Amino acid sequence: MEGTRLYRDRLNKAFGIAPPSKDAERNVCIIDNIRFKKPEKEMMKGLKEISGLPVKWIDWHDIKPFAKQLEVLQTCAVHATSGGTGQMYQPFLPDGSVHVNFGQNLDDKQDPFPFFMEVYMSEGTPYIRALYYPSSKRVCGLSEPEVKKLLAQAVQLSSPGGFDSPAAPGENLPPEGRIFREMCEGDSDYCKDLLISWNPDDGDKPKQFPYCFFDAWIEFIVYEQGFWHENGLRVPSEKEPVHCPAPLERMRKIRDRKVNGTDQFEFDIARLPQVC
Repeated sequence: MEGTRLYRDRLNKAFGIAPPSKDAERNVCIIDNIRFKKPEKEMMKGLKEISGLPVKWIDWHDIKPFAKQLEVLQTCAVHATSGGTGQMYQPFLPDGSVHVNFGQNLDDKQDPFPFFMEVYMSEGTPYIRALYYPSSKRVCGLSEPEVKKLLAQAVQLSSPGGFDSPAAPGENLPPEGRIFREMCEGDSDYCKDLLISWNPDDGDKPKQFPYCFFDAWIEFIVYEQGFWHENGLRVPSEKEPVHCPAPLERMRKIRDRKVNGTDQFEFDIARLPQVC
C-alpha cells in the first residue's frame, strides 16, 4: 500500500519538489485527452471555477520538462481526465487529492458501453480518492451539468478531512471494477487463468483463451462485448465465432443489483443506445 507513495516521494525529492503546504495553490486540473470529443473539450475549457476553486485546462505537451509537470501536479486538488496515458500521473498527486475519471463511450463493438480503462492506477493509489462519470449516462456523452456536479463532489472530497485515507480495497474502483472483483472472489481459478490470458508472456499465447488478450479490459466482460459477447466475434482464421468463456450468469446477477451502493445497473445492455 505504501509503495506508490514512496515512489512519488522519492521522485519529487529527486527533482527538489516539496509537498504542498496548507496554504498552497489548489486547482481543479482537467487534463487534455484524445478521447474527449471536440464539443466536450470546448465545454470543459469554458469552465472557470468549481465550488470556489479555479479550473485549469492542462495540455502536458505545453508544460516541459517533467519536473515542471510534477510541480503543476502539486497544485491539483482535483485531477480529471479520460482513459489512456492521462491516467498515469495519479500516483504523483498530493495526499488527499481526488481523481475524476470521465471515461469514454466505446462504440466500435457489438453495443456501445462505458469504458474507464486504467482503473488500477486509482486502486493502486490509496492516498487519493477516485470518482467516475455515471456509467448509465456515459454512452450519451459528457453533459455540462453532470461534469460540474461530479467536479463539485470532487472538490468537496478534496477538502481537509474530506475522505478517510487510505482508501479501502475496492473503494477507488468504478462499478464495473467492483463487479469484476466480486466475480473473481467467487471463482479465483477462473480469474487466475483469465489474467494470464490478458497478459501472456511474449510468444506464449494461452491455449484456453487464445484471443482474449485482444479485449483485455474488465468492461468487455461486464458488458459482454467483443469476444465475451453471447454471439462471440468472428475472426478470419476461425470457421465459427470465437467466444471467451466467463461465468456470465453469476456476473449478470452481480451486475444487475446495486454494487457497494453505487449506481444500479438496471438497464439492459441492448438498450444502451436508447437511454440518451
